[in-house]
This record gives sequence, structure tokens and C-alpha cells, in this order.
Amino acid sequence: MQEAAKKQLLKSPDSEKELLIWGIPIEKVDEMAALGIPLAASGDIGISEVFNPKKTHPDFVFPWVGATPVKDVAAMPEEVVICLKKVKGVHFDLLVYNNFFIVSEKLYEYMVINGFNYENGKSIAHILDTKGKKLTEEKFYLLRFYWWEITTEEVGIFTSEDESSHPRAITHSSKNFLMTTQLGYENELFVNKQLKEDIEAKFKNPTLYTMKEWEELNKEDWEF
Repeated sequence: MQEAAKKQLLKSPDSEKELLIWGIPIEKVDEMAALGIPLAASGDIGISEVFNPKKTHPDFVFPWVGATPVKDVAAMPEEVVICLKKVKGVHFDLLVYNNFFIVSEKLYEYMVINGFNYENGKSIAHILDTKGKKLTEEKFYLLRFYWWEITTEEVGIFTSEDESSHPRAITHSSKNFLMTTQLGYENELFVNKQLKEDIEAKFKNPTLYTMKEWEELNKEDWEF
């Protein structure tokens, strides 16, 4: 973590909140597959504007994809189709897909109530199997976000490489759902640890890890 950001975040411990990462680390890939949760890198998630039975998993290149800090893209469409392979239902409320979240309406509303304000646009998402059959009647969104639109850094990340520090992520913000501009964590969702039990009770298969757990489960020497 950059020194300036560290100094800004090292305030009174009374206002400090520990954060968890909501994501899927490398060592949990097989476990998630067994639960019927597809991964962005697996090729099992196909996103398109209309369902095409001959091309359910097209390249993810649309006018509303591919922005950069110096290049704008089109607004999100009103609706999209998300086609999933190898599953018979939807067993999640949140998936990360590049700089997009596939998120249930129920979780989206919970996130917003708890301070999430990083949305750049969203589409209603119809989640189907490869034959075009609905996998859920629950309402989902495809939500877009960009790390460079974060104007105030509110997440402090301390890794095992930081001297005199055990791995942890913290905030002094009133928000309970946060994102960061920090390299390597730009697409990660951070959650107040105090919400863990509530989230586990309300949502499907949430994957919440401390910074220490995240590091351990993403070790470079781990083999598939």
C-alpha cells in the first residue's frame, strides 16, 4: 500500500473497521465448481444482448464494454442475457466478471443501503442455460464499475510484505461495502466484517475472506 494512503488511514483504532474480500480465491475454484458456481475464467459464462442458441457465449465485445480512463463507452443496455454452462440453477447472489458484477436485486439493494455507490450503469440480466431456459425467476443485474471513478480512497490494504503488519484490510468510512483503486484489488468488493453473519444468513454461498486468508488461498505456488 502506498505510504500516503497508509498515513491517511491510520487514524483512531476506535473508528477502524476490518474488511473482508467477497471473491473466489484460486484454492477455492474446485469447491465453487462443486457448488455449481461458474467462474469468469472458466468460459462457462456468456454475456450477450440477445439470446442466440448458435452462439450462447460470444466474445465480450460490445459498445458498452472496454472503457479506459481516457476512453468512454456506450451506456449499458436496458437488458442483457447471461448464459451459464454446466449448471441447473443459480447458486449465487454475486459473481465478479471483469469490471462487472452479476448481482441479484436482493443483494444489490442490500449493498446500496450499506453504502455501495460505485455503479456506473446496470442492465437487467436474464440468466439462462444454453438452451435458452430460465435458470431463475429471481431478478438479477449486470452492474458496471470503474476503479478510476473512485475519487476518495477509503480502503487500507496491508499485505504480508508490509513491515510490522499482519495482512488486513481496513476502513474508517461509514460505508460497509467498498471498492478501491489499489493495484491488484481494483475489481474486488470489500465488506465490513461485522456483516459476515448477516450476509451468510441472507444470501447464497457468499465467499468472504480476511486479507490473511485471501493471501494464503492465492499463493503463487499453489497448483491446479
